[in-house]
Amino acid sequence: MNTDHTRLGMLFSRQAMISLRAHWRRNQSLMVVGTILSVGCALGVIGFARVTGVSEARLLRDIYTVANIPLYTGLVSNLGILIWCVATTIWVLSAYLIRRQPSDPRYGLSVSAAAFTAFLLIDDSMMLHEVLLPRVTNLDEQVFLIGYALVAAAFAVYALPRMLRTDCLPAFIAAGLLAASYLIDVMLPFMPRYTLYEDVAKFSGIVFWAIYAMCVFRDLAATQQERQL
Repeated sequence: MNTDHTRLGMLFSRQAMISLRAHWRRNQSLMVVGTILSVGCALGVIGFARVTGVSEARLLRDIYTVANIPLYTGLVSNLGILIWCVATTIWVLSAYLIRRQPSDPRYGLSVSAAAFTAFLLIDDSMMLHEVLLPRVTNLDEQVFLIGYALVAAAFAVYALPRMLRTDCLPAFIAAGLLAASYLIDVMLPFMPRYTLYEDVAKFSGIVFWAIYAMCVFRDLAATQQERQL
């Protein structure tokens, strides 16, 4: 009986090793990328802490614990960042789904939208144009707002003809709301009432942009399924 259990255990162990090797072969590139990102994050935290003298805890711990602020602080802003992240992920998945049909206008749309949305995600989460870039360059925030408007215009020129071949109503709603938020930020003084209008318009624009990404992904998934039938 013990011999049978030993052989059975060896069989399961051998099969598990074979399965793990197969998992590694299929996902090797992703595993390498994950390892690089994890190690890079750790080295970056250590290096930044040593160069600046900032405690590693400030870089690693939850912001509410470090700053000792209520958990609801920045709630809508944090939700907006999460939805930016969702939209970026959906655009990346859309580009991956249609990667073998580069002539399809939705491929160029997905790639450019993924890059543009990731750019906005990083800007929003790191407060690039509000704090970081003006502090590093000694330039006024308005300079970067103009630059961002130019980037958005360049994206629109490239993406609009491709958007028109999709269910683009959510995209137009998102563009209108984000443009309204931008104009409020640029043209109106910093007051609580105007800030409310700006942030609500911005959050709503992010939501509708994510909805548009879902619409494109849904249609791409349906198209791919039809091709496999």
